[in-house]
Amino acid sequence: MPPRSMNRFPPLLLALLLAGAIPTAGAAQPEQASRFYEDAQGRFEKNDVAGAIIQLKNALQQDPKLLPAYVLLGKAHLRKGEPGPAEVALTQAVQLGVAPGVVLVPLAQSWLAQGKFRELLDKASADKALPAQRVELLLLRASAHAELGDAGAAAQTLEGARRLDPRSAPIAVAQSALALRAGNLQAAARSADEAVHLAPSDPQAWYARGAAAHVGGDSRAALEAYSKAIGLAADHLDARLARAGLLLDLRREAEAAQDLSALRKSHPLEPRSNYLNAVLAARQGNAAESRARLVETAKFIDPIPPEVLGRKPQLLLLGGLAHHGLKEPEKAKAQLDAYLKLNPRHAGARKLLASILLAEGDTAAVLTVLERAEKLAPNDPQILSLLASAYTARGNHHRATAYLERASQASGGSPALETSLGFSLMSAGRTDAALEQLERVYRKDPGQARAGYALAVLYMKQGQPAKAAQLAGQMAKREPKNPAVQNLLAVARAAAGDRKGARAAYEATLALDRDFLPARLNLGKLDLAEGRPQAAAERFQSILKERPKDTQAMFELAAIEQAGGAPLRAIDWLEKIHAIDRKDLRAGARLVELELRRGKTDRALALARELDGLMPDDLAALALLGRASLAAGQRKAALAAFDRMTVLAQYDAAAQTGIAELQMMAGNLQGAAYSLEKALSARAEFVPALALKAELELRKGETAKAGELARAIVARHPRDAVGHRLAGEAAMAKRAYTEAAASFRAALALQPDTRIAMRLFEASLAAGERAKAVGFMEGWARSHPRDPAALRALAEAYLRTGNAKAARATYEQALELGEDANLLNNLAYVMLRLEDPGATAIAERAYRLDPNDAGIGDTLGWALFRQGRAEDALKYLREARLRAPANPEIAYHLAAALERAGRRDEARREIEDALAGKPDFDELADARRLAQTLRREPLSGNLTPERSRYPGDLSTH
Repeated sequence: MPPRSMNRFPPLLLALLLAGAIPTAGAAQPEQASRFYEDAQGRFEKNDVAGAIIQLKNALQQDPKLLPAYVLLGKAHLRKGEPGPAEVALTQAVQLGVAPGVVLVPLAQSWLAQGKFRELLDKASADKALPAQRVELLLLRASAHAELGDAGAAAQTLEGARRLDPRSAPIAVAQSALALRAGNLQAAARSADEAVHLAPSDPQAWYARGAAAHVGGDSRAALEAYSKAIGLAADHLDARLARAGLLLDLRREAEAAQDLSALRKSHPLEPRSNYLNAVLAARQGNAAESRARLVETAKFIDPIPPEVLGRKPQLLLLGGLAHHGLKEPEKAKAQLDAYLKLNPRHAGARKLLASILLAEGDTAAVLTVLERAEKLAPNDPQILSLLASAYTARGNHHRATAYLERASQASGGSPALETSLGFSLMSAGRTDAALEQLERVYRKDPGQARAGYALAVLYMKQGQPAKAAQLAGQMAKREPKNPAVQNLLAVARAAAGDRKGARAAYEATLALDRDFLPARLNLGKLDLAEGRPQAAAERFQSILKERPKDTQAMFELAAIEQAGGAPLRAIDWLEKIHAIDRKDLRAGARLVELELRRGKTDRALALARELDGLMPDDLAALALLGRASLAAGQRKAALAAFDRMTVLAQYDAAAQTGIAELQMMAGNLQGAAYSLEKALSARAEFVPALALKAELELRKGETAKAGELARAIVARHPRDAVGHRLAGEAAMAKRAYTEAAASFRAALALQPDTRIAMRLFEASLAAGERAKAVGFMEGWARSHPRDPAALRALAEAYLRTGNAKAARATYEQALELGEDANLLNNLAYVMLRLEDPGATAIAERAYRLDPNDAGIGDTLGWALFRQGRAEDALKYLREARLRAPANPEIAYHLAAALERAGRRDEARREIEDALAGKPDFDELADARRLAQTLRREPLSGNLTPERSRYPGDLSTH
């Protein structure tokens, strides 16, 4: 496949347990197995679930392939409240041949019970269900959407179910629960009443009515409805728990004790029941029993249901304070929560609970706790500062900034809060305002080190490293014994290109503190920048000898291995980091990227999902999930992830712009337009959003609009390269090549970038200035001799102008800087053009690095074909065709290999696909000749085609 141009801008344990319970017999005994199964079916119908499971395992011991036994075993585990083993059994049923639709509903139930909401939504679509089960499956999907916080999708799914069955009580129950979750008490009560009307003997309908009344504060109605549900189904767990909790709230302990006694018999391990028993025992003065029950509860449940929290006013507050001091946050949270139920107006308790939740990253809960605290004490700087921290953690920097401004004013201009305000402005993308704020703080009090650090970093980000170095130098004079300041000075000097001065500052840092890790790490990075990877690796390894779990050193070693063409060793390092810190997003992201490159899309997607599960509201984790889903062919899931990001980012201009770029990558131009609209409504002059909007207009074919946007950017920001570059792109789109070249030249003068240089080359070439274009690229590569992108661009320039030998030499020069799959692929392609049989070995190296790339697989397949190895080629060409079904050149290559292998009927189909529409690829003429030959040959012919039909055959005979 032709070389690619550079991008423009851009339940194992459960399975073992189950297997252990079902040992493979020496020979199947179907009659005995059938008898066990029939007995199990009878027991299941009589609700003897434990007995049914034993008999089903006996049946499978006799006949391990008894499909009905696996299905019933899954359902039995579900009824027993064991969703994990249920999933294992049902999955085994499908693997052995049960039609997936048969077990889709119980499988979905198992996923829902285990909290595998995304797996349910990804794998259990309504169109896969048997017709009679679609409503039930839609209800399960709605529950998954609701658990993930997507109330809109849940409501839409329930409406779809209602269209299939307008008189379904379970749908009304689900709609009531959804409305209750959203705080719409009237809608919840209305749907619950409808459910009772449709199915007056359904205990779940009565439970829904009780829940709506309970939340609405109508205790009498709630108790009546819960009692009705229990009367219809004495083992209705939720109704009995809710009634017991409500009775405790009403101080009717004797009646609550009756429910709790029943629960101990029916659900002895139910954590909510255990906790209620602890509350009851505490009220009865039985401290030992209460503690035992609390310990038992902790084994099974993390969050304590709000409606059943105990009430011990001052003791709870003191306990919360004590546990907070003892660093026992879970106990502190439970007690503070209980206290705040009794004393919701206690602002101090709210601040303490919020600080615990914030340390745990539970920003949604922080906001819930502080919402009332702000009303109680609107000018409390601590409350306002906590709110700002929560919004910062959620990526909503605009609201964070507003709260910090209020906190600073309320505190009388606290330097610490003033500095935090500068940080928030910086995070919100308001760089100029952040710079002004931090400079004001630093001038007012040069002892504000945080402000100084932030200013230096901001200067470096703005391309002013010399200014950063000057500031860091002043700080170093003020604090000569502070290693952190010396390290900052070194970083600034390195950014300014003063590597000698940077090394001296790093060494000065280590003279003050030889164990100062940032300086040791940065010295390693400096070694790398100076082209000494071995020295860098030795430095990082020495860190690991002293600190075996230092993930930063591991990450740098992974980067060295990756740059050296050893992706598997890089993955080993990243896996070690992941095992130590599963929330390390940087390592997780790099690991996902590498797994995608080597074709392990399932592993990559599992990692991305894990990170999202650990950090569900983290924009970076969601972006990673979306990209991994897209690579795995799950575009719908990717779009959903990007949509979640749009909601979470609110009106953060920088975040919304990044989301729009991801949406464009996924082909969701409408979603990208919406995200950009939100970005620009927050900051109308935000250049990155304006630039991406111009890119979007170009994608939509709206050249005039794109050009207008580009000119507006140039007019307002003439020293910013992006406007000039976009003007060049708009001119290219309308074939005004000379105009485009002028714009790209202006952009390049402001921002020396190989991608812009390549576009200038392309514009000059299109304008007919071939020699000038090639000369320019040669000069660019000479001035960037260690830039693989520059060498790749020059090689592409040679290739486009027909100089394949020079292209080959340039690709080989680029590969001396580090092995790269795309560079190897491009080299193999050029060698094919030069009819060099060594192309196959180069293509194989590229494929080993990235087997998931269709173009690389195509190049390897075509190289094998050109060597006369058509049968070997088919594996790679078929795979490439499946990965890139819209690529006509790959279709032609597959057709040619099929024809040579004597499979002419299939070859005809492939060549017709290759020539459908208006294809444009290098070997189009050869493809048309092959099509003519195949049309002349009889169907299913077995004559071996002549080798001379294919140009440049590399086979040797």
